[in-house]
Amino acid sequence: MWAMTDSDHGADEELTPQLVQTHVLNGVDEAVEHLRAAATLGLGVRLRSYSVRDQDDAESYATYWELDVLTDHPVQEEDEVE
Repeated sequence: MWAMTDSDHGADEELTPQLVQTHVLNGVDEAVEHLRAAATLGLGVRLRSYSVRDQDDAESYATYWELDVLTDHPVQEEDEVE
């Protein structure tokens, strides 16, 4: 655990979590495993899923999960919540 003083950052300056690493995962089970590890370590995350068209079959898609591991949990303003 660490402490911050006003000399470290201005009182009005918001701390933005820094990106530690990005993982591209092949499935939801793998994503859940990484989420649990980040939670255990007290790290923040950002998780996205996306589909990529198969180069050999134009009607087929592969789904990937992209997990950004952050130094802390990102803060979300209430007006951003849908």
